[in-house]
Amino acid sequence: MDDKYTDNYHKGSVLMQSALKKYANGDYKGGDKDRREANKYYDSAELEVNHDMINRMNSLYGESLNFGVIYKVIEENTDNLYTDEKKRKSFKPIIKLLREDKVLNTQFKLYDALRNPKDVENVSTYVDEAFNLAKSSLNEKKIKDSNKKLLDAVHKANLFEYVDINDDEMDLYENVEYVLLNNVTFQSLNDYSAAKAKVRGYVTEHNVSGEKATASVPGYIDKCVSVTEKYSRGLTDDEYKLISEIYESLDKKSLFEKKKYEAINTLHEYVKTSTDADKEEVAMIIEKLNAKEFNEKTLLSDIAELVEITQIIND
Repeated sequence: MDDKYTDNYHKGSVLMQSALKKYANGDYKGGDKDRREANKYYDSAELEVNHDMINRMNSLYGESLNFGVIYKVIEENTDNLYTDEKKRKSFKPIIKLLREDKVLNTQFKLYDALRNPKDVENVSTYVDEAFNLAKSSLNEKKIKDSNKKLLDAVHKANLFEYVDINDDEMDLYENVEYVLLNNVTFQSLNDYSAAKAKVRGYVTEHNVSGEKATASVPGYIDKCVSVTEKYSRGLTDDEYKLISEIYESLDKKSLFEKKKYEAINTLHEYVKTSTDADKEEVAMIIEKLNAKEFNEKTLLSDIAELVEITQIIND
């Protein structure tokens, strides 16, 4: 593809330059002829690019539209969800599919369990049971049909699909897919056992403690969508950015305490110039905020509330 594309594009460029010179010299007929020929070469170059893109996409997702790869593409496109309303809306059909399509939901749970193992004590049992749970309700046709629906949703959302997937992850996705799509027989015993062994190896190497475990992609997107919709009238762009950075914060508790202090301090300043009736109401709010404690499960909504209180008072 590269040689053909370069050759056609070069020929088109030469002819287009010739056309421009002829136009400049008043040779409009000759200029039109060269321009038409140049466009033919440009069109051929574009066809080569499109053909190569299709081949790359087929190579990326595989014949059975590997769910792990689609999952990775979705994950890599979650940046700026808080600050990009269009992106949040585009993600809704994807999350709806993952929730409501039983085949996709089961695959998500399987891939997520194997890709992000947490506090696993017996890896062999963990992997065996994960596959048993998934394979009891899946077959090749269901997997391909549902994965095609999810991939179509990814295309429709215009997500960037040429993501980097390291060898370890790609190996995991391919081996999970092999075990999912195949039943063990004497003929396939070696390949089937090898695939499972590689999955066990990945789980062993990537097993983490609960404190280090990260939220799943659908769970993260759900929080982005629900919190931003709930507080969209009260938050500025800067505050959206603050909330979007929460997951990257190394010390989430300190971040929470900082926003809590800012909200309470703002209320104290407000009390100095408020009426007696307002002072009583503000005192109740301050008491409520003082009692609020750090909770990572509700961190997004808690900080959104604190930011909103601060903004309303300052306005």
